[in-house]
Amino acid sequence: MTREDFAERWQQQHYPTMDLRDEVPFYYDIYQRICSVAKDGSKKINEFYVIQNAETIEVL
Repeated sequence: MTREDFAERWQQQHYPTMDLRDEVPFYYDIYQRICSVAKDGSKKINEFYVIQNAETIEVL
């Protein structure tokens, strides 16, 4: 998923009325790291699930 796709989906699902452009690089980096770890494992990651749970990921 590209950064632009990530930003659009995250914006729509979590904060539709806020401007999140400044925060996207940070959260996209986390998203990419999780995807990388998942690809190294035996299970495929569900990208939609990661975005749905972005608030939980923030704690990491």
